[in-house]
Amino acid sequence: MQSEPLAVAIEKSHDFSGIKVKNERDESVEIRSSQYVDDTNVFLGHVNMIDNCIDLIDRFGEASGSKLNVTKTKGLVHSID
Repeated sequence: MQSEPLAVAIEKSHDFSGIKVKNERDESVEIRSSQYVDDTNVFLGHVNMIDNCIDLIDRFGEASGSKLNVTKTKGLVHSID
């Protein structure tokens, strides 16, 4: 499976945003995804964006024949107050 088109779709989506981190020049940059071999990690700016992200992954799966492995899927929510 070629997963680079999924990464491109995640980066270009207007349906959700990623998390903000500082780069080595202390500039704020947005990170949305990270991929290694056949694993994809998605970083969402807010928990209410999960449905939009899953919809995008499902659409990618319909087009590519790939699908989300629900048994290996994990979520981590971090709240900043």
